[in-house]
Amino acid sequence: MQKILHYTVADLCVDLEGVSAAVTKACRQPSGPYRVRGLVQVDDAIVLQLLPRGTWPGEEYRFVEVSDASAEDIAALLTERWAAGFDCLGAVSAGDGLTLCLFARPEGRA
Repeated sequence: MQKILHYTVADLCVDLEGVSAAVTKACRQPSGPYRVRGLVQVDDAIVLQLLPRGTWPGEEYRFVEVSDASAEDIAALLTERWAAGFDCLGAVSAGDGLTLCLFARPEGRA
């Protein structure tokens, strides 16, 4: 069964680390471990789709701010984060040139 999480752009802008921690915690629920498999932004609303994790390893989630970035800057960030073990799951436009990218990596990977 899927689980849906709702946030707003304001939630992320006010507490990026707190929302990241809340997403990670929601995926670790005893009722069944989950993985984020979808991120959709509609205006100020952000909806995350969590699906059962099954035998996949747990993941740590982190939103990262990117300001006034070009496509080349984003490509460089994706390469840098990938080298650190993170996959980009999606991005949110917060306005005024601010983009918030959601990254995931397997738990326990430093």
